[in-house]
Amino acid sequence: MMRCGTLIPVIVAMVLASSLPAPAQSASDLLEKGIFTEETVGDLDAAIKIYEKIVAEGDSHRTYAAQAQYRLGM
Repeated sequence: MMRCGTLIPVIVAMVLASSLPAPAQSASDLLEKGIFTEETVGDLDAAIKIYEKIVAEGDSHRTYAAQAQYRLGM
């Protein structure tokens, strides 16, 4: 049986691996992953990268780009 101290890093690694943005993801999916990465996982650096990707592609997704820009500012 795994101890809690061993299990937590494994879970965090799995979440981070699954939260990396894939090229075919929509802006809404990326924003959701960014928020999850920021608030639940607590990895601000990874969340910032996701938010920056949304902002860079924001011409066609202005609503999501605005929310991502707001979160970058916060």
